[in-house]
Amino acid sequence: MAVLAGVLATSLFYYALALVGNNAPLLGAVEATQSVELLATVALEVTLLSAPLPSLISWLGMALVVLGIGLYARLR
Repeated sequence: MAVLAGVLATSLFYYALALVGNNAPLLGAVEATQSVELLATVALEVTLLSAPLPSLISWLGMALVVLGIGLYARLR
């Protein structure tokens, strides 16, 4: 089920990117939504499911993803 959700979310993300084209404010909104979704998922998992906090390597990976999304939006 999680794989299906990931595939669906990724497909919708790329569809949204295609819809906004080169409109910078809308592109920024789509990219920001993706970045916040990553952090919100971790926060809700820890809060609602009592999951342990992610490891340092996981935090670094999330930071790279958020940074990559930001750079992609900036350089596009």
